[in-house]
Amino acid sequence: CPECYDVGFSFIRDERGYRYARPCHICGPLRTRIQRFNDAHIPSLYANKTLENLEPGHVPNSNLPEIRGYLWRWSQGYTPGDQGFLLVGVPGCGKTHAMVGVLRTLTLDKGITARFVEFTHLLSALRTEYDHGRGDAAIVGSVIDVDVLAIDELGKGADNDWQRSVLDELITKRYNHGKTTIFTTNYPLKDTNPLTNRDIHQN
Repeated sequence: CPECYDVGFSFIRDERGYRYARPCHICGPLRTRIQRFNDAHIPSLYANKTLENLEPGHVPNSNLPEIRGYLWRWSQGYTPGDQGFLLVGVPGCGKTHAMVGVLRTLTLDKGITARFVEFTHLLSALRTEYDHGRGDAAIVGSVIDVDVLAIDELGKGADNDWQRSVLDELITKRYNHGKTTIFTTNYPLKDTNPLTNRDIHQN
């Protein structure tokens, strides 16, 4: 950076002659957006995935251009509180790649706070908290406040009422806080899985 020489801040003097540091006005915004991207906890396998390099993988998808166009328009026009979306498809069709591409645009291009979480990992973390008698407040709280929460593999491993109630509580709290939640799932929308039938359509 020509202003701070990559230190991240520069020194200035006020009208009284006091010298103080302030974030660099040239590279500071970029550093903030990079931090937002890192805070999203995107798996390293997907760190370089974008909407531009989205490919169908080993499962051909004839409407991929339309999907990519929709997600690009959604992410470019996003404002906090917008309604989320659900990506449905068989394993390997590019759902996670597409969702990460959206998160990349939101965090790096628009400076939006986001969080990626795999559904089974969320349930596992919650179960660990319960097993230690700490409840779910800390974990649920950490994913309620971000502008966009991306839940990958929704419904995977969810086979009891406790897991469904946790998801219902999380989505309800985010909705009431005006937050956006996006999902991917392998379950068809008309699947008999009670989790997908009940909870997905509420968002």
